Amino acid sequence: MAAYAVLALQEATELAYAAELCTALASQVLLGNHAHFAEFLERQKPHPGLAASAATVRTLLAGSRLGDPDRRSGPAAVNGFRELDVPIQDRYSVRCAPHVIGVLRDTMGWVESWLTAEINSSTDNPLFDIDADLVHSGGNFYGGHVGQAMDALKLAVASVGDLLDRQLELVVDEKFNRGLTPNLIPRVADHDWAAGLHHGFKGMQITASALAAEALKLTNPATAFSRSTEAHNQDKVSMGTIAARDARDIGELVAQVTAIQLLALCQAADLRGPELLRAQPPGPCTYISATGSRSSIRTAGWTATSPRSSPKSVPERSGTSVPSENPGSPQMTNDSYDVVVIGGGPAGSTSAAMLAGRGYSVLVLERQRFPRFHIGESMLTYTAALLDRLELGDRIRATDFPIKTGAEFCDEQGRATRVDFTDQGEGRALTTFQVERSEFDDILLRHATDRGAQVVLEARVNHVDTVDGRVVGVTYTKDGERHTVTARHVLDASGRAGVIANQHLRSRKMAERLKMVAVFHHFDGVQETTNPGVEGDIQIGSHRDGWVWAIPIRPNKLSVGTVTRPETLQSAASSEQLFTDHVSRIPRIRQRIAGLDGGELRTESDFSYYSDTVTGPGFFVVGDAGCFIDPIFSAGVYLAVSSGLKAAEMTDQLLGGHLSEEDAGELYGRFYKTGYDTYFRLICAFYDHDFKIGRFLKSTGVRVDPVWVARLLGGDFWSAKNALGNHLRGLPEYATFAPYEPLFGCPVYPELDRLESATPDLTTRPDLVGQS
Repeated sequence: MAAYAVLALQEATELAYAAELCTALASQVLLGNHAHFAEFLERQKPHPGLAASAATVRTLLAGSRLGDPDRRSGPAAVNGFRELDVPIQDRYSVRCAPHVIGVLRDTMGWVESWLTAEINSSTDNPLFDIDADLVHSGGNFYGGHVGQAMDALKLAVASVGDLLDRQLELVVDEKFNRGLTPNLIPRVADHDWAAGLHHGFKGMQITASALAAEALKLTNPATAFSRSTEAHNQDKVSMGTIAARDARDIGELVAQVTAIQLLALCQAADLRGPELLRAQPPGPCTYISATGSRSSIRTAGWTATSPRSSPKSVPERSGTSVPSENPGSPQMTNDSYDVVVIGGGPAGSTSAAMLAGRGYSVLVLERQRFPRFHIGESMLTYTAALLDRLELGDRIRATDFPIKTGAEFCDEQGRATRVDFTDQGEGRALTTFQVERSEFDDILLRHATDRGAQVVLEARVNHVDTVDGRVVGVTYTKDGERHTVTARHVLDASGRAGVIANQHLRSRKMAERLKMVAVFHHFDGVQETTNPGVEGDIQIGSHRDGWVWAIPIRPNKLSVGTVTRPETLQSAASSEQLFTDHVSRIPRIRQRIAGLDGGELRTESDFSYYSDTVTGPGFFVVGDAGCFIDPIFSAGVYLAVSSGLKAAEMTDQLLGGHLSEEDAGELYGRFYKTGYDTYFRLICAFYDHDFKIGRFLKSTGVRVDPVWVARLLGGDFWSAKNALGNHLRGLPEYATFAPYEPLFGCPVYPELDRLESATPDLTTRPDLVGQS
């Protein structure tokens, strides 16, 4: 039952993307209004599935010369009546397609969650409690959740099939197809003797209509027909198997409708002129394995591949690996891309999304399987602004991630001060998110695939390939097979692995003053009534041996960890004992988790490092691959996304012929080092003054307006006008990189930064209140 359901869900995922592809093609061949898929519209109705579907269609339409990319109704106020040459609004089956496909996508979301629980459960009867030496008879075999999920899924899939059938009618019918031939027959002169011999897609349209009708007929909910059997022992059965079987049958019928629609759309495109379509359509918004099989459905710890539909290989196109005839034997494959990105974390996925959206062929090689656990859950306010620029803000807001409005700094005596993000001033994002990184990073990587990047998961890069000292590609291993890909440019976003800086160049240097280790738990069942501070805030509690964090990453879920020096951990009786001891020192955090079980204890080294070389012939190093700095002020994701965007921008300028490689590398390197160096100095000041930023400020005699503290803690690392940033950059003892020329200019708020007045000398402002 559950196995059938998993396969039905995998097939539905493929159909969702295929329907978006059909919609984009239909909008083009029908000379439709591409503005129906404007981001503004989805923001006013923020269903995640709707937003994802519209974004995919929008990406597929980018660069097309068929249809109107900006046919809106014009100004809100128009004098008099105006007759238009073309309709403003396309028919529902095209204009409202994301609202239909989006329902399927949102349904798949909760169905995936239910099936994840189901297939990772004990569904037998009886069940044995070994610890208590008891036998429990129950109903864990009951398929109620599977049945309900499949009844909902099959209805959503059938609705998409019906949508595609309606689109097909518009394409083949000369009354609606805006100048295409009847039934898409070849163009022939009326007097041509062969004119009457062609029936075109008439028969196929009839077939599609019949298939869609059969699919709709099967949508009757199976779970509503539960019958009593076995002398009323099984007097309320789930009907889950029948529902799952129906869902697969409907999926197969809709797949046939989709195939017919795609053939018709290709014929229509040939009639219009295929050169007018988008030149490089992005690949499927699914993760693609190195052997070409698609892993469309991925839940925590499982992957489904349908025996009905899994292809032996992906259709040939630039950047697709050719599978080995013998999957068990290693084989080298040679493919070429514009850009290869090593790593699918925030830095890599940001670069990939931006470059793929601009039409470049992009391959992302990620060594882990997504979603995957990752630490670093608190975001800066400048990160929130960047996510909006990446068209991801609404998708993040649609989750249940807590909203963060400030940061609390507390101590062993229970005293607390708070940095309020509203102190940044007008025009800036005043809130951000606390996130569970497994889902957050997955959203970013899926966004890259939505924009057209190809992603290979569980692919380990063995080495970078060079010719005469220039990086020209990489060799990686996937499922025991070796593959070689070449690229015009390589972005190393491999995180701490540091494929280029650490393994290839061996240029990584450790920051000896910032060697720390983190021990942490995730606590469920946390009640907000135990929070002495502001809901959503990060809490940072300092004590004599380090500091403790508390970050709400979900409603009622709190990440709590202690950061200390390695020798302190080594001298403790155990990691758990050290965690308990340190958290007990911070009463404002201790009270939030009293009596709760934190589950698995995790330990992670927190050793900071950097590399003076982050650019070179054929490559840029991005995010943590080049530099990692203690996470006390939560800047890791922000620095990763910022450097990812800059790397993509410079790569675009380089490959587009607008900048020389030397100039692009120089600008990127200066930008990268300016941001990381500023943050590095802030951390050093914090650690050198007993984990108290206020003590650092007082020790220097500096008194600083709250605006500069709030902005710097929000991510204002590149502004030459931030008073606190300038003060830190003037302290030679905190220098990180070898001497370089900083590149100033805020990447998040460039216009506000340009208009900012010159910063006064802090020491001449006695009217301001010192921060503690």
